[in-house]
Amino acid sequence: MGNENSTQKSFKIQSEQKHDISASIFFQTLKNLLTPLSSAQCITHRLEILICGGSNERECYSYHTVTNEYKLICKYPIAIELDGHCVVKIKDKNDNITLLSFGGKNKHTLIMKYVSVWNDESNTEKLPRNYNKWVSFVDNDNRPITLGRDEDNYCGIRAVIGGSKNHLLFLTRYPNNIDVFDLNTYQFIKYDTLPTDNYSYYHCFVSNLENAQDIITKVGKRKSEMLLFCKKTGLSIEYDEDSNTFQFQKLSVCDEIAPFRNYACICVNDVILFFGGWDSQISNTVVSKSIYKYSIRENKWTTFPGMLPSLLYDSAAILSEDNTYVHIIGGWNGKAFLPIHMKTKVSEWLSEDETKKERVLKKEETEKKKENETSKIIAKNKVNKDDISGLLWKKKIEKRKKKKKWIEWWKERNEIDKSEMIAKFEQLSSKNFEVWLRGSKWKKSLKKEKISSICTVIKSYICYHFISSVILLSLMEAMMRSNKTKKDKTEITKELQAMSNEQFEVLLKEYKWKDEVTKEDIDTVRSLIHAHLTS
Repeated sequence: MGNENSTQKSFKIQSEQKHDISASIFFQTLKNLLTPLSSAQCITHRLEILICGGSNERECYSYHTVTNEYKLICKYPIAIELDGHCVVKIKDKNDNITLLSFGGKNKHTLIMKYVSVWNDESNTEKLPRNYNKWVSFVDNDNRPITLGRDEDNYCGIRAVIGGSKNHLLFLTRYPNNIDVFDLNTYQFIKYDTLPTDNYSYYHCFVSNLENAQDIITKVGKRKSEMLLFCKKTGLSIEYDEDSNTFQFQKLSVCDEIAPFRNYACICVNDVILFFGGWDSQISNTVVSKSIYKYSIRENKWTTFPGMLPSLLYDSAAILSEDNTYVHIIGGWNGKAFLPIHMKTKVSEWLSEDETKKERVLKKEETEKKKENETSKIIAKNKVNKDDISGLLWKKKIEKRKKKKKWIEWWKERNEIDKSEMIAKFEQLSSKNFEVWLRGSKWKKSLKKEKISSICTVIKSYICYHFISSVILLSLMEAMMRSNKTKKDKTEITKELQAMSNEQFEVLLKEYKWKDEVTKEDIDTVRSLIHAHLTS
């Protein structure tokens, strides 16, 4: 706790001489950017990473995380010169999002209503007006809104969305200012000064969402918590929505990262990861090749020396939607802009305790979903908790029927289709698999359907695919040994195929396979065994 600073090596690193080798192990190189890029602004949207321009680069692209391909979205207006701008996501509704772009050396304020460029069959009648274009940011009376006064320097500005209704835009900017803009009223509601002598620009500014939610739940007040790091400055920032006031607390900054700014950073699971950095000196400049980790809960630093594949600053770091990977996009190595795009697993940089915490958070999220589902059933059916068991049983029966329906749907797919779906199922998170499946060639049969049932069927298929041949061999050998009439393999095969599910279940129990196959998955196993018998 307190000012404890530490420099530790990853347990995977055996010596200083192995740093370059280790760096290549922990980073996967992806397809290069379409152009070298520095100070890019990136937003995650489902299976896409939106790359919204960079220093003197007006083109905006979408990168598809599954296909490893890029597509052009649009260009910033020709009059816009990008140098140190910022882009945030201010709305997220269904498949469409709204992006806000602002700041930079020559201030601009624009919005874009984004619709995925990977959806080839979009219904243009239902698409928003001027979608996938940067247009003026206007209020409810269609009057243009400009963020920043004439005297404000917005070059290297950083911002996060917060507030009790995600309606507040917090901006931190040169030289040491923090402002609050209300996205509902289109007005600045607060100007304040950060308690630091360091200039704050091209810095790290993130929202500590987990702690903010704790504050709202436990205290009952509307507060937002953020963290800022730039060179020797480390600040915990708390904003009280009711009193419109800030509270600041100084945080420790380790010696290794203290000279730097212009690093890429992301916040995940109560941890902030920093990649590279620059000491901002014109002569004898120093560019970092290291990765740094700050534990918010413990106020503790860890340094992974030389772990980047190259010297790097002014790159962008962005999390995949399921928080599994960090993507590093573009940057500068002290000599040239870079077209690099690489990713690394978040888990590579977390300690055992931090990984455990991630699992706990996911478990809590699952339990919370179950509680919410129960509450919805109670509210919808106007029953008390004592009567909920009957409704839950009814829901379970309905779920079984849906699963049976999808088992039949799965049986109708050919082996090529099954292989394609299984590959995506194993490669993607559940959420991303659903997005992919709804955009696939089977999307017409999936309209308004919950994908969870088909995911369960695929999971069962994968599991039983490996044991079905073993079960079949075991059953046939046992049946041939125990059969008094000494039936051959062909007769045993016909007998297995002619059995009802109930008879097959008894057979499984008799030959000690009952515990390996649930009653609900008898159809799946029999389908696989049939495939083995007829192949």
